[in-house]
Amino acid sequence: MRHTLLVVAAACAAFSCSSTPQFLRSEASAAQAEEAEASSATAEEPAAPPTPQAPADGDDETAKPELGGVFVPVDFEAVSLWPEAYSGEMLVLEVAPHGSTVAAGDVIARLKTRSIDETIADAERGLVSARIAHEGLRERNAVAEEGAASKLARAEAGLDRARRALEGYETQELAFSARGDELQKQRSEAWIADQVDELEQLEAMYEADELTDATEEIVLKRSRRDLALSRASSELSKDQRAYKVDHTQPLTRESKREDVARKTEELAHLRRTQAVDAEGRKDGFTRSEAELAKKVLRLERLKRDRELLTVKAPRAGVVLHGSLRALRAGGAPSHVRRGRQLAKRADVFLVADPEQLAVAVDVSESNRATFGDGTQVVVKPVGGDAKLIGTLSVGAYPAGAKAGESTFEGTVELADPVPGVVAGMHAKVSPAEPER
Repeated sequence: MRHTLLVVAAACAAFSCSSTPQFLRSEASAAQAEEAEASSATAEEPAAPPTPQAPADGDDETAKPELGGVFVPVDFEAVSLWPEAYSGEMLVLEVAPHGSTVAAGDVIARLKTRSIDETIADAERGLVSARIAHEGLRERNAVAEEGAASKLARAEAGLDRARRALEGYETQELAFSARGDELQKQRSEAWIADQVDELEQLEAMYEADELTDATEEIVLKRSRRDLALSRASSELSKDQRAYKVDHTQPLTRESKREDVARKTEELAHLRRTQAVDAEGRKDGFTRSEAELAKKVLRLERLKRDRELLTVKAPRAGVVLHGSLRALRAGGAPSHVRRGRQLAKRADVFLVADPEQLAVAVDVSESNRATFGDGTQVVVKPVGGDAKLIGTLSVGAYPAGAKAGESTFEGTVELADPVPGVVAGMHAKVSPAEPER
């Protein structure tokens, strides 16, 4: 028995006169031409392989397996809100109705901006404070660098003076001191020798005169006393010179050498300390720069996030509330209304071409043999008489589970627009029978 594809002419005529032309894309003339051409080719080639056909109205379909499906858009763009920095409320104030027609760039929804405006104001104040703190840190670092350079210069100059003092002491002062001591010794010895000669002369003169009186005794007494004092002074100078050579000068040399060593160590310590301090200042300044950059970036992101709160259509088409997954589920549409909070990072709207539709079905494991990938199926909108042939595509891996078995997402691709059908409407899907 030969089955032919039935297209109800009255239904097509009624929908062609519908008041919603944005959902219609009629290609009747092209379809009729193709159908006539196919019919003539079939008549000329009777041996062609059988093609699947929709059952006639009088055929019995009760025994055929059947799946429930939902019409879903094929050509669409999902709208989701992905704020970069804002984490506050996403309260809807205005929203385009479900099923309304929009052009690219039209506003779909307006969200409340009070919270994000306050967040932006706080971020701007924080950025101003961060910039002031950063500039203050820059100036403090510059002052610290100047102070460190001055302190290092003073330490280097002190070490240089200590080294020159040690060198001068060892190469000049000790030699000068030795020469001075020698001159002092010679002067003392000459003075004593002069006093001895003078005393001897006085004694010889007084003895020759054989005259002794009180004045002579006084003169001799003074001369002898001066000579004894000069000798004692000479011995003291000798002992002092010996002490200076043996004790004072070595201690002075040792002290000057220790001073040079101490200043050398202090200079090296100062250099290491200043290097560490400089690294600390550099690190602090780098972190301050990074923090400032983070605040600048956060403010820029918040401003971009604010623009997201005016949701615009990415393309022309029909606005559908909710996600494709929710639409596939076949339940009531998830209408977005004033006062509702929109979810972040999730599809909240679809903007779709209303004329390009497919049928979404869930294929259970037990039905995969009948409804496998590539199966030719008949699609019948619920509440309508039109029957359409389509190709079923089934996912290779389970997408869910129901009644104790896995389910696979399937999509029936339709070659032609479906008159009078919009996304979200339901359909029955059954396997098409080959021509007998």
